[in-house]
Amino acid sequence: LPHMEDDVLLHGIYISHLEHADDVLLVATTPEGLQIKIDLFYRWCRENLMVINALKTHICIHGPRPRLQPQFSVSDAPIAVVTEYVYLGVKFQSDARNLFKSHYEEKAAKARRAAHGVLHIESMIGSLPPWEGRILYMGRVDPHLIQGCEISPDVDDDLFEELYSVQKAFIRRILGVHKRSPVAPLHTESGLVPLKFRRLELALRFLDYLRLWPRSSYASAAYHDAVELSKTGHKGWLMDIVYVAQALGLKLQLRDLWDLDAKGVELLQWRLQHGLKSTLDEAIATGHKTYLLRGRLEPQSNGTLKHETICLRHYLHVPTLAHRRSLTRILFGCHLLAVERLAWSERYRREVPHDERLCRFCRRAVESPEHAMFRCVDSPELLVARTKYLASIYTTRPEIRRAAAYQDAAEYLRLLISDKETISLTAAFAHEVLK
Repeated sequence: LPHMEDDVLLHGIYISHLEHADDVLLVATTPEGLQIKIDLFYRWCRENLMVINALKTHICIHGPRPRLQPQFSVSDAPIAVVTEYVYLGVKFQSDARNLFKSHYEEKAAKARRAAHGVLHIESMIGSLPPWEGRILYMGRVDPHLIQGCEISPDVDDDLFEELYSVQKAFIRRILGVHKRSPVAPLHTESGLVPLKFRRLELALRFLDYLRLWPRSSYASAAYHDAVELSKTGHKGWLMDIVYVAQALGLKLQLRDLWDLDAKGVELLQWRLQHGLKSTLDEAIATGHKTYLLRGRLEPQSNGTLKHETICLRHYLHVPTLAHRRSLTRILFGCHLLAVERLAWSERYRREVPHDERLCRFCRRAVESPEHAMFRCVDSPELLVARTKYLASIYTTRPEIRRAAAYQDAAEYLRLLISDKETISLTAAFAHEVLK
């Protein structure tokens, strides 16, 4: 197509059309100019023995709507004017406050269907273990949740929540915790990065990708045009990236993105990873349900213990489903012991103050997991199960017996959970206590 005055201008480059295989996009700033381009394109197709399908051709008007609706046609066949269209897998909507509103909604719906399809296999094979669940999530669900994230930073919390709710529901299902479970442990325990951090990381990687393109390319022109828009204070892609980063607690300014080099990109990625770990660590440190996860160490392959903010935890490899889920629910505060159960208000009962959520057997202390597992002596069944459990671990790990003398019950439980050799025994005992 020849250059016209109503072509779109991006950083000194005029753009009249885009092609991706047989997916063609004509762009113009005036209705008259667009009709001329349609006619020229029709003539070119006819000369090259091609046909334009008018039924699959649509017009979308971005920006203020004209008072009189313009009419468009291809070879006398009318072309419909629409408010939604798909180009290269991304859905655009011209009459919504957010251009990508329909895209978010459609991707959330597809991700939810994919998640249901993955989880449906439990009806045929039994419970889906966390490790295998992670693999299927990354292969079947995650692609829908991240599609288009490089061009649509998550500035609209309501739209983003539609995507994030799918991720949270999937993790809760494979871990076996209820919908009121705290959010941070979903990520620290499963090793799956929170969706907003993941989408921002991919957007920053895309920014680095654009930076390396030659100045004559459309991609580079769009990037530098976005830089110029941000320098003049106009809203745009770069400003959205900064907005999302700052909302996540990252110290990022617009000027940091104007003259990026390889070191600058590396620093941005380091800030993002540091911000992710800081956010999760703070949530664990301040959450009232997550006290058993504070200061917890993860066993390494060389036998040492190390603090890991986010990874798939070793206790999630416990083979017995009931044992694994009982221990997981204790760590998440999703059990039915009084310390959590009486924190809920019900129709005929208000929330009970923490210090009054007493043990159902001894009535002398708060009924918490550590109290039920190691302190209560008024239940014969608990005493028998505890004696059997401690005898089994003391035989192989005598140092654990010595630690019991100087640690409180919560610290002792953290120590036991960090021990990879006896974790199956600990999970089985946790199941006996909750049962």
